[in-house]
Formats: sequence, structure tokens, C-alpha cells
Amino acid sequence: TNGAAWSNYVAVWHLDEQVTDEQTSGTHYDVTANRYNGYQSYNGPTNGVIVGAQDMDGNDYIWRANVVPSQAYTKEAWVRRTGAGNNNIISSDNAAFWAPDPGNILSAGHNGGWTTVQDAIALPLDSWEHVFVTYDPIANAGELILYRNGQQVGYSSGVGAPNSSANMWIGAFGGGNNLLGQIDEARVSNVTRSPNWVWACYMNIASNDVFNLYDKARSRKVGTVIVVF
Repeated sequence: TNGAAWSNYVAVWHLDEQVTDEQTSGTHYDVTANRYNGYQSYNGPTNGVIVGAQDMDGNDYIWRANVVPSQAYTKEAWVRRTGAGNNNIISSDNAAFWAPDPGNILSAGHNGGWTTVQDAIALPLDSWEHVFVTYDPIANAGELILYRNGQQVGYSSGVGAPNSSANMWIGAFGGGNNLLGQIDEARVSNVTRSPNWVWACYMNIASNDVFNLYDKARSRKVGTVIVVF
């Protein structure tokens, strides 16, 4: 793809590359036109929700120079947690998205306030979960919203924008605080995705046969077209 289908995406990593486990020579390709490729640090290939994913066994991560915007943004991924630990998902120097120990509760925050918004329960073990965090710097002096499996699970207002960052990690923070589990379909957007968008992204993978319904072509009006923004 030339990236034309990825409206407002800064980067999309399918994470299906067959890199060699425990090596640092692999590349994880961004399929948008930006080509913000990530670089392997000991992670290895595994099965995912869509073909392949990457396994993080506690000291692994994918690094690249930061691409998370310092204003409106959305971060998302499919994650399967397999153990305790700080379980970073997509984090930059000043914007964390993780499920930290103790508790392993899905959390996000900026500039040292890393748990500004949290889920009410732990990120489940041994289950593929679709997780989102959105940030709107305008609404209510800054809104951070967490979603899991298409549903809102956390909200915080009055959140200042993240300071600029040099680094970004998939599966870590600062080269440590690693994810213990698997990760697939990591994405960063430069807009605040809507609840309908989040739900649609989840359903498109989790229940594709229900989400995509087809009928015979007809020449008369048969319903209402819903456009998700």
C-alpha cells in the first residue's frame, strides 16, 4: 500500500515480520506513506489476531524516534498480557500507555503523571485485548480517554499536553518497564478518534462476520448509511 487508506494515521505497524528472536537486526515496517519503521530489540515473531504478531518476553521492545504528537493523538494496539510487570504498550519519553505493576491496570498519562487515567480492573491475562488511548487537548482543558474492546473504561480531564519526546517504544518505556506478552497492530494517529471509530476498529477484527453485512444490490432505498468519524 502507498498509505492512502490510512487517513490521519502517523504510523501503522502490522508487526507480522518474521524477525529472528533475541536479535537486534530486524525492522518493523510502518505501512503508511510516512515509513516510520521501528527497530527490533530482542523481540520475536508469534501468532497474532491478524496473521503474525511480536512476542515480548520481559526484556524485549521495538524502538524508533518518537512519532507520538504533542497535541491531539490516538494510540492503539491488540495486546495479550501473559504476566506481571510494567507492561508498556506504546510509550514515548513523556506519554505513557501501559498496564503497570502492581495491579496491571490499563493506564495512561503525561509528563510524569503516568496513571492519570486508569481502567477499573486489571488488563486480563492470556486474552487478546484491543486497547486505545485518545487525547484531546481542547475539550475540558485536555481529555485522556481509555478504551478496551470497543468500550470506554477510563476518563480524565484537565490533562496538559505531553512535552516533546525524542524516543518511542512499542513494548517498553525508557528501554525498560517491558511488556510481558504479545502485541499486534500497533497504530498512532494525529487526531482524537471518536468512540464510534474505536468501536468500529474493534468490531472489524473481533466480529468481522457480524460487522460486515452484505445484501443483494437494490435500486430502492433500503436503509441509512452511517459514516463513522
